[in-house]
Parts: sequence; C-alpha cells; structure tokens
Amino acid sequence: MEFRIKDLILDTYTPYTSSLSKVVNVVHYEFEETVGSLSKAIQFSQPLDHRAWNTSSMVEWDNLTEEQVKGWVTSSFESLDTQMWAFGKNHPSSSWNEFVSSLSSSLNSELTSESLPW
Repeated sequence: MEFRIKDLILDTYTPYTSSLSKVVNVVHYEFEETVGSLSKAIQFSQPLDHRAWNTSSMVEWDNLTEEQVKGWVTSSFESLDTQMWAFGKNHPSSSWNEFVSSLSSSLNSELTSESLPW
C-alpha cells in the first residue's frame, strides 16, 4: 500500500508562529492499494498541534522533506486518540501500524469485491 502526502495547509495564526515562516498546520495524505490492474485510494487530513512543540526543532518550509512530514503524521497519529472511519468500518487509531494494516485490508476487500460496471 502506498502512503503519500497530498497537501500541506499553513497556519496563519501568527501569535504562535511569528518567529517562523510557513508553519504546517494540517497535512492531507492518502493511501492507495493496488490489486492487479485495479487501484483504490482514500484520503485523510491530520492536524499537527505544533503549538505544543518545541519550536527550536521545527523546520523551515523551504527545507521540509516528504520523509519529515510523513514522520510528523505517523508520530503524532497515536497521540490524537481519534476514531478513523472508512469503508463502513471503524479502524484502530491507537497504533499507526494497526491502522495501516486495517486500512490495507479494507482497501483490498473493496478492490476484490468490486464488480465491473457493465
């Protein structure tokens, strides 16, 4: 299953970000599963609560890498304590690995159960 960052939303509330330029506030990401020639994707959004972070460890916008952003998503995911609903199923959100495994299974089931449109 492919995990991709799709978009970054900037925080514009300057009292928290005045010493930094272009601070990421929300990450939009997607997972895509492929079975044979069929593929299916699902997108999610995740806020990053940077106001609780040590700003000295933050990275300027122009120096961000995809791996850093993926690391933010995966490391902050478990602290969100939310429920992730997709494909008629509530996916575990206490562990990134459990979430990815559960979502992969659901995407795979969706792909293998799809019928042709004719």
